[in-house]
Amino acid sequence: MTTPTALRLGESQRIRYKCDSLGNRMTAKSNQSDVAFCTAKDGVVDALHLDEAKPASDTVLCLPAMGVDAAYYEPLAACLAEQGFAVARGELRGHGESPVSVRRGSDFGYKELVEYSVPAMVAELQKRLSPKRIFLLGHSLGGHMAMLYASIHPTEVQGFAMVASGTTYYRAWQGAQQLRIFFGTQTAAIVASALGYFPGHKLGFAGREPRQQMLDWARCARTGTWQITHSQHDYEDLLKRIQLPVLGVSLDGDTFAPRSALEFHLAKMPKAQINHVHLDASSSPETALHHFRWARQPEAVVHCVRQWADSLP
Repeated sequence: MTTPTALRLGESQRIRYKCDSLGNRMTAKSNQSDVAFCTAKDGVVDALHLDEAKPASDTVLCLPAMGVDAAYYEPLAACLAEQGFAVARGELRGHGESPVSVRRGSDFGYKELVEYSVPAMVAELQKRLSPKRIFLLGHSLGGHMAMLYASIHPTEVQGFAMVASGTTYYRAWQGAQQLRIFFGTQTAAIVASALGYFPGHKLGFAGREPRQQMLDWARCARTGTWQITHSQHDYEDLLKRIQLPVLGVSLDGDTFAPRSALEFHLAKMPKAQINHVHLDASSSPETALHHFRWARQPEAVVHCVRQWADSLP
């Protein structure tokens, strides 16, 4: 998979920084959004784009796919705003406006993303907007983050959507895809272990990714379970207890998160209020039925999100 040009590091919009009285960088202004910087529990500063900051509204926090800058989701944010949502886009550590540097010796994995980054972003939204409801919308890796976060903080959000987001467990895939996903994920883990990080920006898959994130991701591909390194949580048990509304959206042309992979994840949440929508050429332009391009042509997905949110109490 080749990362779309718009996602490559170093190409985010030029921004003007605002500082507090001590000179600390707090908020930045871009052409499209404010960028807030919030400190997570582990002391790391996470970046959060605030696109449509409407207090006391239904708020959607978008969580990106692996290797994808939050800037790539501007069309999605604009479309959600047109549908009446307040919108924020979380920045993955090491990407876009994130001040984190991914390199050998600077490591983090799913634990830090799920247990530190997302809670800091949700808390920032609650403080700034006092939202009526908060929904997470996770794309690919972002869907993993949304699902796992909701399992440990079920009262902090009112539901979550997983779009083009499936398990990497090879047995949940079909035919020759099983071999492709198994060897691809395990090779990535070997490379990340050897170098101390994964050079996806040079290999044409994802971006410059942290070693532990790739190891957690590859372990799921082998075992089909969420065994997060250094975490104290039993995520497999917690997922069984989720009772939140969950929207799953799979795309007919998506070869990186096929329908069966999403269904495998949804099956881990037997008590959740699940609504699974599969988009095909009859409901979405064929060019939008793609693991990445749907976010640039998001109308069909946003229509699903709006209908789903409206159906909830």
